[in-house]
Amino acid sequence: DEAGNMLQYYTEFEDYFTGVRDLDVVRELNPWLKTFDQWLAANGHTIPRD
Repeated sequence: DEAGNMLQYYTEFEDYFTGVRDLDVVRELNPWLKTFDQWLAANGHTIPRD
């Protein structure tokens, strides 16, 4: 339930959730930060599809 609630929050309040973060600062702290699309391109093959 907790993970589902977290994902629902991220989906329904995306503008607030991402808006309160300065992505330039986040990328300074973590230069290896990827977008979801970049992560998926590198790791999507590990997700079971059955």
